[in-house]
Formats: sequence, C-alpha cells, structure tokens
Amino acid sequence: MARLRMKYLCFRRYQCVLLFVASLGLLGLVLEYKKYGKTRGERWRDTKGVKHNLSKADVEYFAKNIMITYTLIASKDPYETQFEAEIAMTNKADRIFPGHDWTIFFSQMYSVQLPYPSHLEDFETQKYGVRIFHWNGQLYSFQPTEDFGYLIPGATKKIRVLALHRGMAVTDTFPNWYIVFKGFPPHVISNTEDDPFKFVRLLNESYSLNLNEISNLTSRKRYENDMKNIGHATLPILPTPLSILSHKPHKFLNILQNSLVIVCDDNIFEREARLLATAWKLTIVKHLPSKSYIHFGKREMDLESGKVFITEAYSLSVNVAQQAINVYAMSSAGAFYAVQTLLTLAGNTYKLPEINLIDAPRFGYRGLMLDIARNFHGKDTIKRYLDLMAMYKLNKLHLHLSDDEGWRLEIPGLEELTEIGGQRCHDPTETRCILPFLGPPLEKKSPGSGYLTVLDYKELLRYAIDRHIEIIPEIDLPGHSHAAIKAMEARFLKLYNTNLTAAQEYLLSDLKDSSTYYSVQKFKDNVVNPCLHSTYAFINKVVGALHDMHKNINPLKIFHLGGDEIPKSAWINSPICRALNLHDDVRTLKEIFIVKVSDILGKYNLEVALWQDGFVADQIFVLPRSTFSEDRDIHAYIWNDIADVYQADKMAREGYRVILTGAEHLYFDHPYDVDSSEPGLTWAHKMLSTKDVYSFVPDDSFLDLPVDCNGSLFCPHRSIHMLEGIQGTLFGELVRTSDLLDYMLLPRVIALAERAWREAPWHKISDPMKKEEALESYWGEFATTVGYKELDRLDQLGFKYRVPTPGAIIKDNILYTSTEFPGLVVEMSRTGKSHWIIVHSGHTPVAPGEMINIRARSANGQRYSRTLTLLNR
Repeated sequence: MARLRMKYLCFRRYQCVLLFVASLGLLGLVLEYKKYGKTRGERWRDTKGVKHNLSKADVEYFAKNIMITYTLIASKDPYETQFEAEIAMTNKADRIFPGHDWTIFFSQMYSVQLPYPSHLEDFETQKYGVRIFHWNGQLYSFQPTEDFGYLIPGATKKIRVLALHRGMAVTDTFPNWYIVFKGFPPHVISNTEDDPFKFVRLLNESYSLNLNEISNLTSRKRYENDMKNIGHATLPILPTPLSILSHKPHKFLNILQNSLVIVCDDNIFEREARLLATAWKLTIVKHLPSKSYIHFGKREMDLESGKVFITEAYSLSVNVAQQAINVYAMSSAGAFYAVQTLLTLAGNTYKLPEINLIDAPRFGYRGLMLDIARNFHGKDTIKRYLDLMAMYKLNKLHLHLSDDEGWRLEIPGLEELTEIGGQRCHDPTETRCILPFLGPPLEKKSPGSGYLTVLDYKELLRYAIDRHIEIIPEIDLPGHSHAAIKAMEARFLKLYNTNLTAAQEYLLSDLKDSSTYYSVQKFKDNVVNPCLHSTYAFINKVVGALHDMHKNINPLKIFHLGGDEIPKSAWINSPICRALNLHDDVRTLKEIFIVKVSDILGKYNLEVALWQDGFVADQIFVLPRSTFSEDRDIHAYIWNDIADVYQADKMAREGYRVILTGAEHLYFDHPYDVDSSEPGLTWAHKMLSTKDVYSFVPDDSFLDLPVDCNGSLFCPHRSIHMLEGIQGTLFGELVRTSDLLDYMLLPRVIALAERAWREAPWHKISDPMKKEEALESYWGEFATTVGYKELDRLDQLGFKYRVPTPGAIIKDNILYTSTEFPGLVVEMSRTGKSHWIIVHSGHTPVAPGEMINIRARSANGQRYSRTLTLLNR
C-alpha cells in the first residue's frame, strides 16, 4: 500500500508540473496577444465569425513581410511518381498575421496535393489547417481553415504537400506567389518575386532528380568526359562544310588593305551582294576586274541527289595571290550561305584564309521552334534569333503563337484574343484577362502579357525573308486553347444582350457542355468544340488574317495546326456532339476536325502541319495519307520518338513529310545537366547536353537512342527515311526572360545546326567501338571550335549562353580541371576567401583537407557557371 500511495503522490506531482507548465504556456500566449493583438487599432482574433479591419497599407505590409519558403524534401527512387515538398509561411511582421479571410495563389509545374487527397480538385486537412484548391492548369491556391490558427511575429506555419512527378528541380515552382485578402486587390509576396531561387530550397541534394549511376555527373565524371584542351579551334566554320578541298589557315587575304569590289553575274544575287557590301563597306560594280574582287556567279552543282539539299548548295574559293573571291550558287539562298561562311571566316579581323570548298545542307528543313505563347517574347527578341539562325544556316522559324496560357498575335476583328487572351492577371472570371498561370507579374506585364501586332508580325516576315528564313505560324488547335476559348466567351458575353448572332459567330465552346477532363497540363477547359459551326468560322477568320499578313511579303505556305494532347473525354457531355452521336468517339471527332480544318486551309492553298498526335489515336492508329488532298504536302512533326519508334517511319511511308523534333534530343526546355538548380523540365529525359544534341543521328534516329527517359538501356530499332529535316524545340513554360531564352538555346542551337547541315560522319561505321571512337573524335573537334571561336562570337553579339559547369579532380594535392568546351577559363576560390584566381590545370596546389570552390567563366570573362565545391580528402 505504501508503494502504491507513493506512486499516486508522484503521479499527482507530475500532473501538477504539467498543469504549471501549461499555465505558463497559456500566460505566454496571453502576453503575446496583449503585446501584438492591438496594432494600429486592430484586434486580431481567430474566433469563427469575428471580423477584422484591414487597410490597404496593412495588406501591402503583410505581402512584404510574410515569407514563403518552398522546400523540396525527398523522392524515394527513380521510378516513384511523386516527391514531397514543404511550404513554410513565416511571419516577419511586427503584428499577428490573421488566420482567415485570405488566399495565397501559386503556380507549380506538377500536380500539388496534400498527403491524403482523392483527386486534383480542392481538398483540406485538419493536420495543416489549410484547404488547397486547383484552379486550372498549373495554378493552385490555399486558404486557412478553422484549424489554421494565427501567426504571431516570428512564427512559422509548415504545410507538407506532394508533387506528382518523379523528379524535382527549383524551377518546377514558379515565382510571384500572391496573396488576396478579402475585399482587397492581390499583392505579390515580396520574397517570391520574379525568381524561384529566392525562396525554393532543396533539403538534400542527393535526392535531386533521382540521381543514379547513369545520370549522376560528378565533377570527376565531368573531368573524365570533357575534351582535352589542344589550345586552338580545329574547324574553320560551323556548321561544318560538306567538303573543304583545300585550306591554308596561315595565308590571308586582308579585306581592309585590298580595294575589293563586288560583281554579280546574275540579278538574283543582288540582295546577298548588298549584304556583304554593307558588312565590309565595299562597292558593287558591273564589270569584273582582273583582281581584287568578290564575284557572285550562278552555276549548277555536281552533287549526289538525295544526300544533300542541292538547291541551297554553293562553292567558295579565296585566292590570296589573285586577291580574288569566287562564289557560285544555284540560288540566292546558296549565295546567302556563302556570305555567312565568308563573314564567319573573316570574323572581326577582316582576314580571310585561303580556302576552297563545296558546301550544301543535309536537309532542306533546318528549324527552330520558339514558344512565345506561354511566356511572351517580343519582335526585338525574335529578330535576335533570326540573326542567329542566319549565322548558323537554319532556315525555318516555327512560331508557337497560341496556347492555354496566351494568344500572341493580333487578329483584326477578334480583338478579344489579344485584349483578354493575350493578358494575364488575377481575374477569377477570366473576362478581363486569363488567370496568371506560370507565375507572371500581376499587372498585365511581360512575360505573362503581350502580343505581336499586325505591323510587328509583318516586320518580322520582312526581316526573316532577308535572311532566307521561312516563318511557320502555329495556332494550336483543338487542344491547348484555353486562352482562345476564354477570349471568345468574353466576346459572347459582351455582345449577348445586343446581338446574339454576332455573339455566337466565333464561339469555341458548347456552353452547356459538362464534360470533365484534364489535359496533360491540368487544364479543365482547353479543347475547342469540333461540333460547332462557329469553331470553323473562327479558324477561317484566323487563317484568313494570317494569309493576308503574309501575302505581299512572303506568301504563307505552311500553317501549323498543333493537334496535340487532346484529352479523351473532352466532348463526352457536349449536347451538340451528343446530337451528332459522336460525343464518346474522340478518334472520329478528331479526324473530322482535322479534315475540316484541312479543307479550310485548302481554300488558301496552304499545306497542313501537325504534331504527330494530330495524326494518331490510341498510340496506334495513323490517319491514312489519303485522308488529305494529294495536291499539297502534309507535314508531321515527330516529338515522341521513344514511345512511338515505328510512327515516324510509318508516317514517312504513308507519304507524310516528316520533321524530327524528338524530345530526347531536340527539346531545349530540358536541363543541360542533372542538378536541381538547372532550369528545365525532366518529363522526357533528366538532361540534354550539347553533346546529346550533337550526337543525334537523324538518318538513323532509333539506332542512336542509348537510354530511355529513366536512363536504362533502350532497344535499337530500324532507321527512318524520307526525312524533310529536323527542328530544335523550346516550349516556354519556364522561359520568362530573354537571358533565360539564351541560356536554354545556346550553345545547343549550334549543335542542332551542325546536325541539320551535315550528315554525322560516324553514321555508317558498323563496328560499335570504332563508331564510338569516331563520335568522340568529331565531338572533340566541334567542342574545341565552339570553345575557342563560337562562344566569343556569341559574347560579341550579346547572347548570354550557358557557361558549362567545369570538371575537376584533386590528385596528389594538385587540382586538375576541364570544361565541356576547351578554351574557357576555370577559376578557384579558397575557403573563406572571396577572391577568385585562375586555375592552371595540373599546376594549382590544394592543401590536404582544404575545401575549394571552382567555376568556369564565359569567353569574355563577364559571366560564370554554377559553382562547385570540392574537398581534398
């Protein structure tokens, strides 16, 4: 009994201690409440039904002093479909942050859920005291429930979420999170403004992007993979000419010291002659002198048909003794590429080496796709890239002008497309603008808002034709059309009470449609209705407007219709489609849509272009070529070359004109490297280096696929034939600035140009080891030329290309470094020091146990790569 009584007394004392501690905690809360509960006359309370008073100044104050931290926590293995993240809200203000009447909006590339959701739609949990809601596309919000409480100054609220993707990177989360207090306009939360690197963190780098033995590029592996620095460029010109018959790099013709004149045998070369005359300040004359001349003449090229695109061939010779340059070409395009070669050879020195070459492109279609719909880039930025394309002999600019997140071309008579569809702001009704997908500024500013006027577009057409570049406009239909659908619904509402017929004329949606679906990008309402006559009236209006813009400048030839990523249940509850008994037959409806639009394009004598999805249903069925008129080419853009290894070959055999733009080699929205701080999407592959682009063999596109999207060995397959060409593609969800545009495209575009212009020399080697050795040798020449020559040219032109992360090892206390492009300088800083010194590979000592930082710098020394930290163990 005494023992039991003692236990009872101890238990009572324990209860008393707990009660005392709890009382102290309650007292602390009361004191905190008294300290912060009354500020500027407001009393913050979180009892249900009690209101608070806020001023505009208070709302702005909280937007500046609530700090968001988004932490990427873990992804278990390369085959998981989700990773964990944590949203932390910290109150940096000098007053209590309320627990009600506010909503925070944010954009996330991949689906966001609390740990126990049932679907993409809104859900809540008592554990975190918030309700998360999926608005549309990549836009989410969360708001407090009664369980949230409030945040005293210095306090942090943490919310654990799941993101449905197998990898994670900082750029998967978009900037410009914003808060909306009830009764007030939205305000961007200051620490999230413009840059995700300000507030997105990685808890453990080892979890980043599911690193494994295949993809984990350590500094040592980079060092082993990088090319040996031989000290100079090895190729005189990129893209590499078809045949250099002779080259004497130490024998020069000085353009400035010789009174060269330009002579044209044929009027078709006048524009190219003027271009060269302007660049070198030369005079054009009618008669050929005995020496000191540049001569343009027309001549047939004796080249093997089928191996090159003969119509753009040219020959070029520089004779130093005669001070003579002779250019022969079959077309003005060939002469233009000869001029580009001359400008490349002379550089800023105005000295031409003695050289004799014959050149022609491998493909007639050498393309680049720029997405200006997701994030808008204006005419000046596009002009910069037209200049770059001309420099590297690319000839097709595929402009992605519309998508869910924006419509970017003025269409006279349909002003709502740009006044509403071309603007992003906080408007839940989407009658003034579309929602701020992808984290743009809120004030209808670039890159979320903006468009090309008719005059802008015509100016681009003129600029492109002078550079022998064809602009191929894409209006993405029937999917990817949220912006257009909302713009036409706003037009309908504006005209409904005054002119119902006009209101319905260009409507793209069945207003009674209750279909439920999600697109790949998680949009719920992004597919135009193919059963509406007004849909085709809209398309005819848009096509007619584009046709007129091109007419007197460079007649429109190809109209890219998109046709990709149509959700299966898009029209299942559309009364209009039900009336046709086609509501549950996506394959038939898609075919009807494509054929009807093709007929509209036929009236303008336009060729149809589609992403491969537009021709395909259920990954198997391919629309027969006989579906379309035989008198016009139909162009198929193949992007999914791992999932559909037979499709490109099958479509070529059907008679479609095939353009390869496979995501595994040519999607420049993917990161260069496996690192969470590298911008880029990872749905097709973990990384896409410049070497990956260079290594692509279009003629044999499946024999050269060494790994699939998870890094596992892939089964080779038969070659593809009848190719029209290849295209590098940059979708723009992540590309908010021109600097980032440069980063994602360069130097990969140079490798694209090389493969589009010249057949891979190692292509036909049958022995795998010899083939790999040849690839490494040719890559070495290319990489060295890029490092010693091309990057400096890009610096001079103002392009902010990606500076590659260096490779490094420490051996016997000596630092050895390398770069992907030999010629770039590597720098080092020692622990605790901000001063950077140039590394002399193999000669820079590192003390035992010392930790150092290394980085590469751009050719002009003004920008730097990511910094790596090394420990000399």
